[in-house]
Amino acid sequence: MDKFVIRSKKNSSDFQSVPAVTVSPCSNSEEIVDVHEDFNEPVPSGLTDQVSDSLSDVIPLSQSHCACARAVAEASASKSKQKPYGRRFIPKWTETFSWIEYRIETLKVYCKICTQASKLGLPLPRESREKDAFQAFVEKGFDRWKDAIERFKIHERSALHLAAVSGLLDAEKTPISATFSNILKRDMEDNRSALKRIFSSIRYLCLQGLAIRGKTEETSNLRQLLIERSLDYLPLQKWLERPEKYKWLSPEICNEIITDFSLATQRDIVATLQSRVYFGLMLDESSDISAKEQVSICFRTVDDDFEIYEDFLGFYETATTKSADLFNIVMDTLKRFNISINNCRSQCYDGASAMAGDISGLKTRIMQTEHRALFVHCRSHSLNLVVQAEVSRNTDIANTMSLVQNFIAFARGSPKRLAWFHNFQDQNDNADANGTSFRPFCPTRFIMRKISIISITSNYSFLIEWLQDLETNEDFVKCKAEAAGFLASFQRFDTFLKLEMLRQIFTTLEDANTQLQGAQLNFQRAEAVIEALKKVFIDARSEERFDVLWTSAEASAKFYDLDEPELPRQRRPPARRTGSAAAYFPSTPKEMYRKIYFAAYDGVIVGLSDRFEPSSTTTHLKKVEEFLIGKTGVEYLEEFYQNDFEDYQRLLLHRNIALDAAKSEKKEIKDFQDFLDFLKMDHHMGIRSLASEVVKLVKIVLTMAVTTCTAERSYSGLRRLKSYLRSTMTQKRLNAVALLNTHRDIVKTFELDVLLDNFIAKVHLRMRTFSMSNATNGKSNVKPIDS
Repeated sequence: MDKFVIRSKKNSSDFQSVPAVTVSPCSNSEEIVDVHEDFNEPVPSGLTDQVSDSLSDVIPLSQSHCACARAVAEASASKSKQKPYGRRFIPKWTETFSWIEYRIETLKVYCKICTQASKLGLPLPRESREKDAFQAFVEKGFDRWKDAIERFKIHERSALHLAAVSGLLDAEKTPISATFSNILKRDMEDNRSALKRIFSSIRYLCLQGLAIRGKTEETSNLRQLLIERSLDYLPLQKWLERPEKYKWLSPEICNEIITDFSLATQRDIVATLQSRVYFGLMLDESSDISAKEQVSICFRTVDDDFEIYEDFLGFYETATTKSADLFNIVMDTLKRFNISINNCRSQCYDGASAMAGDISGLKTRIMQTEHRALFVHCRSHSLNLVVQAEVSRNTDIANTMSLVQNFIAFARGSPKRLAWFHNFQDQNDNADANGTSFRPFCPTRFIMRKISIISITSNYSFLIEWLQDLETNEDFVKCKAEAAGFLASFQRFDTFLKLEMLRQIFTTLEDANTQLQGAQLNFQRAEAVIEALKKVFIDARSEERFDVLWTSAEASAKFYDLDEPELPRQRRPPARRTGSAAAYFPSTPKEMYRKIYFAAYDGVIVGLSDRFEPSSTTTHLKKVEEFLIGKTGVEYLEEFYQNDFEDYQRLLLHRNIALDAAKSEKKEIKDFQDFLDFLKMDHHMGIRSLASEVVKLVKIVLTMAVTTCTAERSYSGLRRLKSYLRSTMTQKRLNAVALLNTHRDIVKTFELDVLLDNFIAKVHLRMRTFSMSNATNGKSNVKPIDS
């Protein structure tokens, strides 16, 4: 605003490059051209002559120039108020100075712009000269017609007038360039549309878990994606071809955009958690590619339709995994999200001492803070420990698993052998139709080793032929001995029968483990799965089931031309083990393998009983179930839940209402699952409304987490996001990208215009470059800063 106005004739050639300016009907003699220092090029504005048209909502103009002239003519006709002789106001002055306003009642001229700024309370300079101008053109009015033109020129260049114009423009909160140039306004709209596509492109890359950067900035995924999208969108193409440095594609801007998306996602999830009140807490820990410990925190909540949600809320880096540090992480997370620990009704972790320790573990520290936060040892993890213990205890199973592991390592350990294996598999008619390859052992999940066992048993004949060919092939001289050893092992009946037995055991366990990993599974149904699994193994431990396995193994051994089953050489055990009793030796191979079969199943059954023995949590839920089905009163619930319910007699009444409704429909309620299924029926919405307290109790019970599978799945995403090539990713960036990649459905529902407006409103330079949308009515709660 330092260089304000330069007058020139309308046909002057000095400013031929300036776009045409719309002139009001009374302004036909000259044009005002404003040179604005921010843009270093002439911008057609006519600040003083055109400001009333540009700010019509800020400066109400009740009269046009012609209307003002008519008012003066009427005043001239009134001889009672005009002097019969001397100088007077000339209406033609309004053609040159459109900001003046002639008032009939005072017969004086006022500055419309300065008067409006004064009414709005805008800060105006009041020094000596400006003070006189304020009195002359705002307070008292001006009527020294002899010096009128000279004073008008001085006033429109005065600091008072310039401050009023600038203040009114700022009050409108509209960038000057957008106010006085339609061309620049369209450019700002095009810039916004280009920025919107930058936002959507970054969102797409984050949702897909793809890297934004590349080897260079020009070859980055983001830049190449924008180039492809610009082929059919001209404004984006112009934006990418801009010579200026401000393209809003720098790594800092990308991080800011990703952070805005992640914060919006977090706010959405946290708002939902707060509305559902009660929650269950799930934690797990693992290290990333940079050897940093990452703690995954997830929350389990229930909505009004009894649908269960398990939401991942981020990774938190920790130097140690001591229980005190984990407790501080949990409390800091709850504090930042404004979630009360008093609403936590369950906690689910693995069995590590730092997590489940009875003296100073995380579960104990939380229960000391909130005793209603019951602990559940992850059911899937417990089932895995059953298998792990049995493999470690049973020598026959351990030896067979070791043989499988060593053979797979041998087959996959050499690129040359692996290529030979695949070629042989493609050419061999006995190979599995699906082309099953040998799968390595899962290092942490013993149940998942079923895939490795099946990859061998399903290709057994092909496997033997491949080892025979490998043993005689001159290209593999160094591995002939190993191939011969594996061939001898796989040709034994003992190996085949044990593999078949392990396949049956692991398949049954893996099916149960799959059911336990469902997010909609509640604790009572999980216990039912475990009980059913115990029954399956008890039923399988029978003579009939062993005879079926033995008959099938004998038939397959003949088909594969395996060795006949035989007894091993008898070795007398040490006397310290048997004492004076005679040593037992099986009389037939079938009797020997029956003993091995029963021992394996007995180990699994005992492990299931030990790992899933009743706990304080199961005892509590059993009492809640007895209350719901009508066997007990509210005494225990009142003692445990305390202030969760305002009136426990009302809870009892609502329980009876629900049971009476079920009885009237001839629905038998035997357990918690029956009660839940009855309430979930669509035509029972009225019963839910009448029995609101018992509905609340059921929702609290459903927050009881069963497994930490949601937290473990987040580590699968961690492996994809923070890979070897992206190992330098910061914790803030990792957390943001992980949230977006996990909660795709939420991120896709965001209104980009709202995020764009908040992004633009942060910095003044952005507000001068991009337009605002109607999504926020052109306003934002963000306070802008200077770029």
